[in-house]
Amino acid sequence: MRTGGQPMKVITLTLRLHQRFFPKVLTVTGFILLLFLVPLLAIQSSFLLQVLSTSFLYAALSLSWNLLAYSGHISLGHAAFFGLGAYGSALFALNFDTDPFTSIWAGGLAGALLAAFSGILFARLRGAYFALATLALVEIPKMIADNWVSLTRGSLGLLNIPPFKLPLINANSNLTIYLVNLSSLTILLLVVALILNSRWGWALRALRQDEKVSMTIGINSNFYTLITISVSGFVAGICGSIYAHSIGIIEPGMVFSLHYSALPMVMALFGGRFSVIGPVVGSLVLTLLDQFVFQPIFPAGHQILYGLAIMITILFMPGGLMGLLGARKHGITGS
Repeated sequence: MRTGGQPMKVITLTLRLHQRFFPKVLTVTGFILLLFLVPLLAIQSSFLLQVLSTSFLYAALSLSWNLLAYSGHISLGHAAFFGLGAYGSALFALNFDTDPFTSIWAGGLAGALLAAFSGILFARLRGAYFALATLALVEIPKMIADNWVSLTRGSLGLLNIPPFKLPLINANSNLTIYLVNLSSLTILLLVVALILNSRWGWALRALRQDEKVSMTIGINSNFYTLITISVSGFVAGICGSIYAHSIGIIEPGMVFSLHYSALPMVMALFGGRFSVIGPVVGSLVLTLLDQFVFQPIFPAGHQILYGLAIMITILFMPGGLMGLLGARKHGITGS
């Protein structure tokens, strides 16, 4: 009887996991397929493609921020990884005459190396101290880019950065950038989902809940934090690289702006910090609201919008949009 009971338990557990995750996977897959069809439905609306492309880039950057947040570390330095990735990819492409799809890996590597350096340097810091240290980190590559004129042209910036090219599509057209950004986001979403549902992901959750207890059961805090911040920096560097090749010109104040440190945090919190899809939802909602609602009324409306998003999240939905939807689905109300 016992030998027959074990397979039944495995089958029951498999069915439960299937019932829990399959609808989510199916929904996300269908949504992504729909996004790939958007150019066919809105081919005349280049502005819509441009807005959606921007939201995909922000979503990828928010996912990289959220991955590190899973370990309990709040980063305010993603602008450093983003900006260094932009410069790394642009310089690699301009100096070695490489294709953008090749040079973006150099940008990702640059972001990862800076992130790994910061992970080692700030290994003993936690909470607000870690956040403030990463914030200060942004100024280092920005100062280097400003003053190393022979390499970066300083405040004049880098020009004529080669654009993305896809078969049968005009180079760096809105459609090209849309497909590049959406494809990158889709791959990243899959990778992050695999990480967070692996032993690595469970280790990050354990460290976030109680680092000391986690270490007593054999979870190496420094190792997992270093690997996670390196991957997070790599993704942010890739995002910066895509941005550089999309617009064709960069300068230090543009890519090392604190905008790229605050933005992923706000979007991830608004969408749902401890959710794989949350940062994507937050990025889509806030970017669309910014461009179609706030910008026509307030030219600098994004600052008001992001401030409101943080206030609403803190006061009414600490779990973000995905947390709110989950609570309503299970009939949970109240704070």
